[in-house]
Amino acid sequence: MVVSSSAWQSQWAALKPEYAKAIKLALQATLVALWEETPAAMRVGKSAPTSKKEWQQWLANWQQAGVLSPKTTQGWQTLLTETLAKPVAQSLKQIEANKQQSECGQCGVCCRLASTEHDVATLQAMADAGDEFAKQFVSVMLPYENTDKARQRFPDLVVSVEKSTPEGQPIHFYHCPYVQENHKCGLWGSPKRPAMCATYPDTPLVWMQPDCGWADWKSESLTTTLQAHATLAVLDVLLSTLPSTA
Repeated sequence: MVVSSSAWQSQWAALKPEYAKAIKLALQATLVALWEETPAAMRVGKSAPTSKKEWQQWLANWQQAGVLSPKTTQGWQTLLTETLAKPVAQSLKQIEANKQQSECGQCGVCCRLASTEHDVATLQAMADAGDEFAKQFVSVMLPYENTDKARQRFPDLVVSVEKSTPEGQPIHFYHCPYVQENHKCGLWGSPKRPAMCATYPDTPLVWMQPDCGWADWKSESLTTTLQAHATLAVLDVLLSTLPSTA
C-alpha cells in the first residue's frame, strides 16, 4: 500500500511523467472544445488556443473589446461542468464499480508494508491540523525502525516501491500491528478499523504488489483513471479562468 494524506497527485507521484502527458492531451482537447463553443464572430482570424496563457489573453482581449457576453461565458461553463465533466465522472464511478469484480486475496501485504513520503511527526502534525486521512493512518499504523527493517521482511517489494518512487522523494515504511498471523484484520468489525482500510485500494493508481487480488483491476483501469483525473484537473483550472457571470 502506497499512501498519502495529501492530494492525490502526491499519492500517485510515481506516475508523474504519465500524468504530465495526460494533462497536456486533456488541455489540448479542452481548449479545442472551448474554441468550438466560442461564437464565430470572436474566432475571426484565429485558430484554437494552444495554452492556458493564450486562452487567458484572448479572454482579456474579448473583455476589453466588449464582445464577451454572459451568454457566451455561461456556454463555456456548461461545457466544462456538464458536457465534458459528467462523462468523466461517470467513467470513474464505473471503474469503482468494476472493482467489485475482484476481491482481496488476504495476503496481508498492504497491512504489513505501507509507504508514504511523510514521517511520523509530519503525519501527526497533519492529523492534528484536521487531515482526516492522516488521522486514520496514525491511529493504526506504526513505522518500521528504518528502511532496512522493512527490506528484511519484504526485500523484493521494498525495491519495487523504491523504483516506483520519484528520485529525491523520501519513503517511510509502516505496518499495522493488528494484522494477524492468518493475514486477517484484528480490527475487523470494530469501530477502530479505519475507513482507509475498508476502501483500499480506493484508486487503481496506487502501488500494489504483483499478486494483489486487485492487480488485474489496476492493470485494466490504470490508463483510463489517469486520463480521467487529468481531464478533471484541466476542467477545474480552465473553469477558474472564466469571468464571473454574476
